[in-house]
Amino acid sequence: MRTSVVLIALALLFLLAPGATAQESEATPAELADHKPSGITLAKLVAVKNLRCDALLRGKHARLEANVHRAEISSAQATRKIIVEQEAAMAEEQAGAAFEEAGNLKRRLASMLERFSADHKLLWYQTVDEAERVRIEDMIGGAREIAEEACEVRGGR
Repeated sequence: MRTSVVLIALALLFLLAPGATAQESEATPAELADHKPSGITLAKLVAVKNLRCDALLRGKHARLEANVHRAEISSAQATRKIIVEQEAAMAEEQAGAAFEEAGNLKRRLASMLERFSADHKLLWYQTVDEAERVRIEDMIGGAREIAEEACEVRGGR
């Protein structure tokens, strides 16, 4: 149930977030004026970061579950041994899927950070107000901190 909710939320995020665009090597001032920002906000970066952390946590739990089942195999007998082996295999599959999802979200977060930084650097160059430039620099720094921050380890299930 929880996995399906996370997958639906992830699908909605990908549908609502704009796709990656190719970077221009050199843009003219007219092109800079016509540049439309990607719409990436700090809140969207945090949302993707939280989804990644959740996927990592699910992967760690599934890996732990697989290890527990593998430890049970040696003491299990007959039919129970087959069931425990199947449970271990299923837990390993879940862990692999969760870690793959976390990897995809890490790449997504990196590309979002890159677009966010590029948009805000362009805005910084277009702004003459020093206070606004400082605010933009702080936003870029905050976005980098969000992307680089390690996921917190929560307690047991």
